[in-house]
Amino acid sequence: MKTYCNYHPLAPSRWYCGECFGHFCGSCVPTLRDSRRGANCPRCQKPLDYLGASNLAQPFWNRISTFFRYPFAKGPVALFLLCTLGPVLFQGPLISLVVGLFLAAVQVRYLYAIIEATAEGKMDPPAFSSAFQGGGLSLLLQQFLMLFGVIFFVAFVMHSAGPMVGLMALAFTLLVIPAAVLILAMERSSLAALNPLRQMAVIGAIGWPYFVLYGYLVLMILSLGVATEFVVTHFDPLLGYPLLGFASTYFMVVIFHMLGYLLYQYQYELGFSADSSEEDVTSVNSETLNVMKQAADIDIALKEGEYEKAASLLFQDYRRRPHDLNQLDRLVRLLMALKSTKSLRELVRPALKMLMGQSRWEEISTLLKLLYQEDDYHLTDPQLAFEVAQGLHHLGKHKLVLRLLKDLHKEHPDFVSLPEAYLLVAKTLANGFKDKVRASKYLEFVRRKYPEHHIQSRLEHYRESLRLHGMIP
Repeated sequence: MKTYCNYHPLAPSRWYCGECFGHFCGSCVPTLRDSRRGANCPRCQKPLDYLGASNLAQPFWNRISTFFRYPFAKGPVALFLLCTLGPVLFQGPLISLVVGLFLAAVQVRYLYAIIEATAEGKMDPPAFSSAFQGGGLSLLLQQFLMLFGVIFFVAFVMHSAGPMVGLMALAFTLLVIPAAVLILAMERSSLAALNPLRQMAVIGAIGWPYFVLYGYLVLMILSLGVATEFVVTHFDPLLGYPLLGFASTYFMVVIFHMLGYLLYQYQYELGFSADSSEEDVTSVNSETLNVMKQAADIDIALKEGEYEKAASLLFQDYRRRPHDLNQLDRLVRLLMALKSTKSLRELVRPALKMLMGQSRWEEISTLLKLLYQEDDYHLTDPQLAFEVAQGLHHLGKHKLVLRLLKDLHKEHPDFVSLPEAYLLVAKTLANGFKDKVRASKYLEFVRRKYPEHHIQSRLEHYRESLRLHGMIP
């Protein structure tokens, strides 16, 4: 049964922690492809069990059509031609025996190469050259010994216990042959393949899907038997034998591909792991991997409710990548939610610039209100304070405007935009607080202090409007 990530419910699990029983997907535990066998749990730091691609694999019964298309590729087609034409081209008592033995070794080696490749998640047939990479005769011998052991067992039981028990032994033997082939493919030992305990262990690990596969295999073998009888009855041997060679090889390729896929699908239960060639795995360098791991740790901390830890991780990430506005945004939102004014004071300059650039004035207001809860806080950058005050003035945040521009002439007497800033203070006092007296004082301060400033041309108009209407346009 497919399991899913604890933190991304739509993503199949790739890793399992036996310590804290957590399931994690590739986003939670990013790794380089070559190092996927060694990773630690992001929660408890214990070594994780790698599930390989088994949790991503489709059930084999959903891929039946692909199994029957699998043989129509270069490798299997080359095998068809060799097994079909070889016996026709080389005839004679001795040469037929030699050629037959050679073809059997090649076929067995290639069929087991199919199991190996499919079990490793490679859904394209292996190159035909793999049939000649050695071990063919050894595999043929192991296969022969396995079949001989099966026949001897059935014959012995039938002779010792009678036909009824013998038929039960035959039924049991036919049932476990696929498991025996899987064991032989994994361990290259006919003794292990003939071990009933190993066979039962494989069947038990796979469970009921093994019997579904067994049903498909029986149907294919019966189909091959019907095809054989039809060809022998209706075709001349010169044409019939090549057809039988093609049909038998085709069905064997399909069967061994299905067996390999069963290993692939149930790899975790059978004790090994593999990735799929069908996965879209992006190659990353170690620096990118570190960024991905940090992002995964932050994501898990947030979903576990460990907000202080998440904030600390986000702060570390921001210090490494100060130009990443997305991370800065996440960090500021989290710190505001935590009301962490100490950390926000360190970030206030980049945070305000980011929020202003995105016209998020309400969030700027919330941020400043948090910071101004501390009596000693003031924004030390006069230009930034003035720009923020202008935006908040249009939003009607009059108290914050005054707080931002308070005592600006004392702390920054050389600030070039001080006349405009104090005109903004006068407007805020007059229009926002109806305080004509204090507004007049700020206008008078600007008139006296900056007689050469271009603002003087409008100043008399502002003073007259304040006197007549109590407002500054």
